[in-house]
Amino acid sequence: MKKLIMVIIFLLLIKNANALVTVNNDKIYVDGTEFLIKGVDYAPWLSGTGPDPYLHDPFPNESDDVTTKVNSVPDYNKNGKIEAWEAVEYDLSVIKSVGANTIRTYAAGVWHDKDLDGIKEFNGTPEQSEFVQGDVPDWVYKRIINFAEKNGMKVIIGYWVQEEDFKAGLKCNFSDLEVAKDTMNKVVNNYGNSSSVIIWAIGNEVSGSWNHAWFTWTVSYHDYLNQLYSYVRNIDNNRRPIMYSKYVGEDFDFINLNAEIIAINSYTHPASDLSSEFTVPATGARAYILGEFGHLIEHAPGHWNLSKEHAGGLFLEYNDVWWKGSGYYFGIVDADRDVSYDRYEALRSLFNGTGLIDYDNDNVSDSVDNCPFVYNPNQRDSDHDGIGDACEPCTCDNWKNTWDVCWTNSLWGCAYKYIRTCVPSGCDKEINCVRSKFCIL
Repeated sequence: MKKLIMVIIFLLLIKNANALVTVNNDKIYVDGTEFLIKGVDYAPWLSGTGPDPYLHDPFPNESDDVTTKVNSVPDYNKNGKIEAWEAVEYDLSVIKSVGANTIRTYAAGVWHDKDLDGIKEFNGTPEQSEFVQGDVPDWVYKRIINFAEKNGMKVIIGYWVQEEDFKAGLKCNFSDLEVAKDTMNKVVNNYGNSSSVIIWAIGNEVSGSWNHAWFTWTVSYHDYLNQLYSYVRNIDNNRRPIMYSKYVGEDFDFINLNAEIIAINSYTHPASDLSSEFTVPATGARAYILGEFGHLIEHAPGHWNLSKEHAGGLFLEYNDVWWKGSGYYFGIVDADRDVSYDRYEALRSLFNGTGLIDYDNDNVSDSVDNCPFVYNPNQRDSDHDGIGDACEPCTCDNWKNTWDVCWTNSLWGCAYKYIRTCVPSGCDKEINCVRSKFCIL
């Protein structure tokens, strides 16, 4: 019995042991095995919610009803409504379905004053839960980490460095650094025990991008970041590598910054424009990844080829962020969770290395498939109009066609199939449909 108990304890220790993450010669290793990051940037904003307490609704609580804010999300617990946690679980399932192995979050720390106590103020004293909440609540982070652990995925937790001590009058100095240290102490304590967390992404475009145009630096941001990095390494028992994200042309390099990983946020730049961003050799304990790639989907193949030459890449992004405006919609789903098929399929093809986009897995490339979103390997087309019978529009043809199939753009493993009945005068204008589940993935 004693030996059995010892074996059980040993197995539990192995299960809960954190992964050893190292960086060497432009590659990342997890427990000694090279790990190519196939990541998706994820900030799970729903329509109407956002980080600004003056302009946006806060992200909902775990069990809040969000039925009116989302489409295509399953009712997992079958209680007749979609709760916020179900939207997050759906999100994570879709991210996994494109072949991603990494989920990158944005801001785990402070974002302005989040008004969590109901008082709109800039009093220099961030509220207690503000440190932990960041862009999204703690419960979302726990869901992300739990999902990653169950599905063999990894997590990069981000922290936006900015002016955080409001007594400083929008001038970033070392009093802000103390706020940042306190924040990261809580972030590491809350999430640092998970083997799925492999990188702390601390600092994003701090030297002049629009993200930081609302305050000025009064200290060297290299000194500021290096002190914060040293602090995080001291409190993180696993000494995970730290990543800094820079925009193209930003005056940041490995020489002055003590970060093991640099992410190049590619945005609308094609891969051919990015060679100058890799001029500092990533020798020793250093690596590059391509951050926020795929803004223009036609650039994504070149971006991913460049990513594979280094330590991987992070696709921007999971969902359209409604409050940024339509010019910044880069999601594989929109804010309501309807799928953007071109972006979804392009990313799935890249991450899986197939080079063939075949959404319905019927072994017919979407470029020639007469019904690309419905499984129809026989490609039957009875009326020879180029549209497969499996998704033929409802034409009815004087009652010759007695039913029609249409599809929503859900990606939850199954799509919703609607049977549209036809009547002698033509298609039923009321679209009387019977909803059923038909698996396509």
